Amino acid sequence: MAALLLTACAGPPGQDAQPRDTWGFTAAADGAPAKLLYGVDETDLVSLGFTCRPESGQAQIVLFVSEAQDTWPEKLELRSDTAHQIFDLIPSNQSEIPMLNAQIDPSATVAVLFARTGRLDTTISGVRSTLDAHDRRARREISDFWRTCSRKRVSKQADH
Repeated sequence: MAALLLTACAGPPGQDAQPRDTWGFTAAADGAPAKLLYGVDETDLVSLGFTCRPESGQAQIVLFVSEAQDTWPEKLELRSDTAHQIFDLIPSNQSEIPMLNAQIDPSATVAVLFARTGRLDTTISGVRSTLDAHDRRARREISDFWRTCSRKRVSKQADH
């Protein structure tokens, strides 16, 4: 799971000297899932992410939390444009890093609008945060991730 954090925000350096929060996409490779992570650019500080196996039609929300279990939220609300969805969070038992998980369908309206617009708000324990893509690269990576997760469509070929 450390690789999840270390590869979270790899990308070209920004124009300003201060690191900023951004989205980063890592394609699936060597048995590892595809990852879309939000955190401080050029660091391993990540707050929220999504993972999926390509073309599975399923994705997992990953919320990184502190060691203090009594502070862990039970719910996460995602909002993109007019769509919103509330998720029940469960602790991950597959990681040494404290995190909470929930399942999300890549075809859910909130995921589709996030992929299309790059706009996402979260509400955790009553605190709303904006995690929008700040540039074209981040919007493209968000779109690429959700396209990767979507179930592959089988085209019907006409018999001739």
